[in-house]
Amino acid sequence: HLNASEEPENEDWPEDEWFNKAFTPRGVIKSSANADGTQTAVLENRPINYRDGNGPWKQIDPTLVAVPGRPGTYEMAANSWSAEFSSAGVTVTGDDGTTVTLSGGGAALSEPTISADGLTATYVDAWPGADLRFVVDSASVRKEIVVKNAAAAASYDLVVGGLSVSKDATGRFVVDGAPRDFAIGQVEVLRTQGTYDGV
Repeated sequence: HLNASEEPENEDWPEDEWFNKAFTPRGVIKSSANADGTQTAVLENRPINYRDGNGPWKQIDPTLVAVPGRPGTYEMAANSWSAEFSSAGVTVTGDDGTTVTLSGGGAALSEPTISADGLTATYVDAWPGADLRFVVDSASVRKEIVVKNAAAAASYDLVVGGLSVSKDATGRFVVDGAPRDFAIGQVEVLRTQGTYDGV
């Protein structure tokens, strides 16, 4: 059993921020022996643990749960950064406290519907003929547009608040003023069947 993500718990692990950003392990390898004599190894290439404000390492739980006292609002259960979903849109707060908001341009957002596994927030009929959907995991929030019928528009806007956005020479969005390690990737457009269209 090799849990690479637990290495920073070693008391001799350097505390320098630059060192941790460059070298902190991001995955975990779990191996086990099978009854037939073979071995199984599973590699997880995303963070599985985070350090809370008091120092201890805890397991990441990206599941979206209801926020007490705020009906219709959901947030990640446990992580060093947070993502909150409500009828106002999405608010991502980095571990450095920097906040970024995400919403659909011209979208009519209602209370998000949370999937059974707790990892997807869907704004049903955000636009005519299209849903706006966000999928979370331990390291990211992925945005998707689900085109449901011919009434759907040919293009959509993503409204980003709290930072400035521009494109580099490769067409990738570059952000300024964002939380550490924050980037905006390409929006995915899906057919109702869940197949990928690309944009």
